[in-house]
Amino acid sequence: MSVVQQSETPLSYSDLAFRASNFSFNANLPLKNWLRTSQTILKQAHVYVLEKDYSNGIFLLIRYSELFLKCQQHPESQGYRKQLFEYFQIVKNDVLQEIELLKPLVEKQYEEHKKRQASVKTKQMRPSPQLERQPSPISEPQLEQLALSELQILPRDASNELLSSVSSSSSRPIFDYSSLQSSLDSTYSAPVPDSQPLISPSKPLNHTSIPQSLTPEISLGNQKAHITQASDPKKPQGSFKIRAYTEGGKPLRTVYLPKSLKSKFLRIAEPNTKKRLETCGILCGKLRQNAFFITQLVIPSQEATTDTCGTTDETALFDYQDKHDLLTLGWIHTHPTQTCFMSSVDLHTHCSYQLMLPEAIAIVMSPSKTPDSGIFRLLDPKGLEKVVHCRTPGLFHMHEGQVYTKINQNGHIREIDSSVETVDLR
Repeated sequence: MSVVQQSETPLSYSDLAFRASNFSFNANLPLKNWLRTSQTILKQAHVYVLEKDYSNGIFLLIRYSELFLKCQQHPESQGYRKQLFEYFQIVKNDVLQEIELLKPLVEKQYEEHKKRQASVKTKQMRPSPQLERQPSPISEPQLEQLALSELQILPRDASNELLSSVSSSSSRPIFDYSSLQSSLDSTYSAPVPDSQPLISPSKPLNHTSIPQSLTPEISLGNQKAHITQASDPKKPQGSFKIRAYTEGGKPLRTVYLPKSLKSKFLRIAEPNTKKRLETCGILCGKLRQNAFFITQLVIPSQEATTDTCGTTDETALFDYQDKHDLLTLGWIHTHPTQTCFMSSVDLHTHCSYQLMLPEAIAIVMSPSKTPDSGIFRLLDPKGLEKVVHCRTPGLFHMHEGQVYTKINQNGHIREIDSSVETVDLR
């Protein structure tokens, strides 16, 4: 699902809430996938809030809350009562309060925009600099270096002259999603009869009332992200531009891919490749200034054949990601004996990744063929919808028409010289 609000002008809170609640929910997909998607949304929301992009922050927080209403109606909900109750607790105790604290800031920006428009005698709309994320006051190469430095993935031989000329400090608080979970009671008892939903979907979410004496700050687990409109004078403000769109016109945020990742993965996969067995890895990273940076290549526990590869311990993988506050940005796998393409198994696997994050990518490595690698994604919406609704039996089957595309140099992937950590969980 697309999780970033799309508007060239500021939106009111009501417009943001309407757009955030307007998304497609397919109950045929496993509930565990939707629950994982909810965690991805929440992580992104808190990054935007920490970066003082309150519009996108509140948009994602509302979507997180609305997704809960959908999840509790899922056919598999009875088997996930504990997880849904924990989800409910986060919505009730944290997210709704955060929405209330952000709401007046979003409305203030919207009202200021309307006043400016009333005073300007022109038909052309002038967007709000805070909501639309105007071009960065520093260049994007400088912004890249700042992000890489902050994430500690600059190459060892990289020059720091650019960084020192822009900012003397790039530290920032990082939200740890696991801190939210730590406050939940580990013992579960259903708060309502099984026949009743936790929140009635027929009514809008009623935000909790906030005491007037409460200072305007958002609780982020064990940390605080102060909601102020004043920018940090020590840190340059800016964000990465949207440079690519889906076939349906949805924006795709840039994904920064370390150039060394493919070769590192092939070395890890080499023992399996010699046995003609596939190997897979998960591309993990962080959201910074409206762009994604792949920082870790995680090799999960897995089982493989000549033509397939799948994880066997998702819990360990998710625990590692949550512990290190990592987003899933895609996956990579080998074709030891085949050419570089997306099989029907690959398409169904990647469908889950791309539904969770529209920018998610699939890298295929075919070391014995030419070309030996490719970066792919499903066409959106045509290919994505076709795979989501596919009920053809058997692992390997045909999908009529074009379903996926190779991401070219004009797409949303940018390969850069940055370090990447490899973590083997096998």
